[in-house]
Amino acid sequence: MILWTIQRLEAWHSLQDTGILRGVTADRRPELDLLRNDEHWLRCYRWMADQMTARIGFRPSGDALPLWAWYQAHNASKRRPDLRFSGFRDWPPRRQVRIEFEIEDSLVLLSDYELWHVPLNYGYISKNAEDKRDFDLQKEREGLTPSLMRRQEKTWERIFDVDWEDDYWTHPRDKKAVQATLWELRLEQVREWKEFGKKSPR
Repeated sequence: MILWTIQRLEAWHSLQDTGILRGVTADRRPELDLLRNDEHWLRCYRWMADQMTARIGFRPSGDALPLWAWYQAHNASKRRPDLRFSGFRDWPPRRQVRIEFEIEDSLVLLSDYELWHVPLNYGYISKNAEDKRDFDLQKEREGLTPSLMRRQEKTWERIFDVDWEDDYWTHPRDKKAVQATLWELRLEQVREWKEFGKKSPR
């Protein structure tokens, strides 16, 4: 499949120098600085990494985190990230690069970008209104017990069904943003790249 990843210019230079770019531990990856101060987000990234291990296998190391990319950044007719969209720009401003690459389907885990925000906000992806009421009542009675947390996290797996559509939770596949996670990108997989963005102010 064809994917796009947006990286800092330093990561692109590293890929050119070493021939490989990996999702690595948060303490060695500057673009994930926010994880150092948000234990829940780091837990969600580790959850995603565990899902990758279970679904696509091969984890470079026990603490490896995903490398993120886009399968369709906007919708099915606008898959490539539009660099005019501010959401793809780093802050503070710095030079970045959009890398287009081709990779075997079996090495990638796709997920619904909007639904991914439910785990990030520690939510519950209910099947229907009755399911949601039942969960909320149990949480109100007992608190977020370990068993209820497991039930909640199990619902997060719905983000991997990119064909799922629901009037409340998500759009049809051709109208949704679909993200991709992988363990590594190799230089020989790169088809083209485009540098963009401003240099950080001094």
